[in-house]
Amino acid sequence: MKSIFKNHYQVKILLFALVFLLSCALGWAQEDELYKDGYLKPSELVQDFMNRDGNTDTLNNMSPDGIHFMIPVSDYFSSLKLMTQRTLRLGMLEICPDVNRSWRSSTYGNIGIKIYSLEQKKSWMIQVPDNAFVSDMVWSPDGKKIAFLAHLPQGTQVWTGDVKSGKAQAFNKSFVMATLTGGGGFGRGTRPPSQMLQWTSSGSIITVLVPPGRGSEPKDNPVPSTPLIRHTRKKPASTSTYPFLLRTKHDKNLLEYYTTSQLAELTQGKKPRLIGEPAMYTSVSLSPDGQYILTEKMTRPFSFIVSYSSFPREQQVLDMTGQILSTLRKNPLREGSSGGRGGGGNADLPRDIFWRPDGKGLSLLQQEPRPEAKKDEEEEADEEEREPRMDRLMLLTPPFDLEKAQILVVSKQRFGSMSYSKNGRYAFTRLSGEDENCETGTHITAFDLDQTPPQKLFLLKKIETQNPVKLPGSIMVRMNGNGIRYALTSEDDKHIFLQSQGYQEDFKPRPFIDSIEILNGKKERVFEGSSDMFERLLTPLDRDLDRMIISRESATVFPDSWLWTKDGSLTNLTNNKNPYPEFTDARREYFEFTRRDGLKIRGRISLPPDYQPGTRIPGVF
Repeated sequence: MKSIFKNHYQVKILLFALVFLLSCALGWAQEDELYKDGYLKPSELVQDFMNRDGNTDTLNNMSPDGIHFMIPVSDYFSSLKLMTQRTLRLGMLEICPDVNRSWRSSTYGNIGIKIYSLEQKKSWMIQVPDNAFVSDMVWSPDGKKIAFLAHLPQGTQVWTGDVKSGKAQAFNKSFVMATLTGGGGFGRGTRPPSQMLQWTSSGSIITVLVPPGRGSEPKDNPVPSTPLIRHTRKKPASTSTYPFLLRTKHDKNLLEYYTTSQLAELTQGKKPRLIGEPAMYTSVSLSPDGQYILTEKMTRPFSFIVSYSSFPREQQVLDMTGQILSTLRKNPLREGSSGGRGGGGNADLPRDIFWRPDGKGLSLLQQEPRPEAKKDEEEEADEEEREPRMDRLMLLTPPFDLEKAQILVVSKQRFGSMSYSKNGRYAFTRLSGEDENCETGTHITAFDLDQTPPQKLFLLKKIETQNPVKLPGSIMVRMNGNGIRYALTSEDDKHIFLQSQGYQEDFKPRPFIDSIEILNGKKERVFEGSSDMFERLLTPLDRDLDRMIISRESATVFPDSWLWTKDGSLTNLTNNKNPYPEFTDARREYFEFTRRDGLKIRGRISLPPDYQPGTRIPGVF
């Protein structure tokens, strides 16, 4: 049975629920106390729950040398002082202008970095600066240092910490522009650890800075030069409702001012080396050979009816001097639900653009061009009436001229997200749709790029995508410190691994990992969680998955990281203590009901240990 402690966000929600329930159970303060000026505190029992340290150690971010793990230490709460700092809310982007970073990075988050040694079985802290939140923690290529953003009271800087000693210092005193790119994905899923910190092989760091000499904040003339004008569109299109959008020309100027950054290379003890011209960068990615930078930037025109995430974007390749070598993709402004999805303009653009792990260049997917004579005619046609176009996997090498992209594979079926073996021999993807034999299905496929033409290999055919119980899982993908992703293959490069939640007939998860022989699709289960404990992979320690770090938990056992070996042995590495043991005794009851439209719903309710059937008590949904 899966525990309620899967992640800190669930714990946080449960804590607030607990405040509500305990407050109702214990009773509020006297009536006259409620109307006094000032803040009221909950009972000491509730304060005790809220002030407990909810951080636990999870070993899922391993150093490149395989020796250490990085563990973020978070603070759930902010302060009135932080929450009341000057904030601009522009097109759904919240900015603290006095420190040039996002509101979220200024108010709460990670307050520390812990290092765990797999060899010594002990942990210690990186000495991060006081009164600062930290984010975008990135391993150096040799695993000896960690670069991170220190969100200081006066602004954001790049700091580095020495893994062995725990000592940390400012890598450079320049201030970072952390409004569009700060936060970091910490390497979860397909998100890179950071979209704005990239280590070079020489030990320097690529980032985006507050532009030097940018001038003062744009002034707002209190006397409007025009009325507020809004235009409707020619065609109906649904538009989402947002709490705070751009309203005036001044808002647009403020947004551009506080998101424009300067790409730069930082070296310790030296002035930043500026790269190119300032732009509204949303992400930067250094090529494996360190010679080029793949960037994405936001551009004008801005809109008054959608958020900044729908504003135009451009993806470009720059050399290390900042010269733009190629513009790969220009996403237009998206207003309304039809904003370029599916057909429309975006269907003609390259997609899934990223550096190949073997260093040969950029991988991209793109449909073949439409016949010129039929473009206008097809735009008016229904989607199902359009002539199908072949999908293409391409390789783009320096100098990154799109017209000279090398077409590797052509398919009538559509490619899903692409991943490569680390040596670049195999490309893995899901193919879906109607194939050359007019049969529809979804397959997990490999292409042997060493063959001419590339050999197509079916790893799994005709996946039942609508049945969660029969889903085979996804290809196991890993990332290096700079976020270059690759598919994990066995030591002999003959097997790929599929990782699945393993939903059972009762929809309870029992995660598993299967090994698939690339040449013939032969499948073998290499790991499966036990029936009485929720067990899942955190980190593989070798390419054959003979040793792995897994997480184990249940309704009564708190989550811990364990060393799992192929012979079945288990060693507890973290020995986490449950900060909220009171939750362990909660009763959980599963039930089913039928909604009025006939849909069957499965639900779960958590009840106090001493709950008496029929008793009405407060509830939180």
